[in-house]
Amino acid sequence: MKKLALACCAILVVGGCMMLGGWAAGGRLYGSYYNGVLHPVTESLRDLTYGIQSRWHYYTWKNEHGWHSGWFEDHPGDWIGDTVDDVVDDALDVFDPDWWFD
Repeated sequence: MKKLALACCAILVVGGCMMLGGWAAGGRLYGSYYNGVLHPVTESLRDLTYGIQSRWHYYTWKNEHGWHSGWFEDHPGDWIGDTVDDVVDDALDVFDPDWWFD
C-alpha cells in the first residue's frame, strides 16, 4: 500500500512538472470543454472573475417552449421588460375586442 501511495504521488509530481514546463515554454493549460471546443484555464478564470465582479445572477423562467435558465448581469430590467411586453402583446393578439360589443 505504501508503494502504491508513493507511485501515485510520483505520477502527480511528474505531471505537475510537465504542466509547468509546457506552460513556461509558451503552451496553454486547457481546463474546460464547452460548445464543442477546449478552452484554456486563463479564459475560464477571466470569465469567472468577470462574472463575480459584475455580479451575475442565475435566472430561471418558463414559457410555452419549456423551462429556460441562464446567467444574467445585475441589470435584468431590460430583458424582463422585453419578456413582459412580448407576453402582453401575445395576449392582446388573442384578445377579440368585438366580443365585448356583441
